[in-house]
Amino acid sequence: FADPKNPGGGKRLEGATLYDILPTLLNRYQVEAPMGLRGQVLQM
Repeated sequence: FADPKNPGGGKRLEGATLYDILPTLLNRYQVEAPMGLRGQVLQM
């Protein structure tokens, strides 16, 4: 997972799934996730 605003900050995350991408992006941009959204926020 890499953040273009943080060059060189890409990380390999074990156990992450595709479902985790949207909650992580919403959290990154301080947008509240809708109820029932699958996945979890990845700690980077």
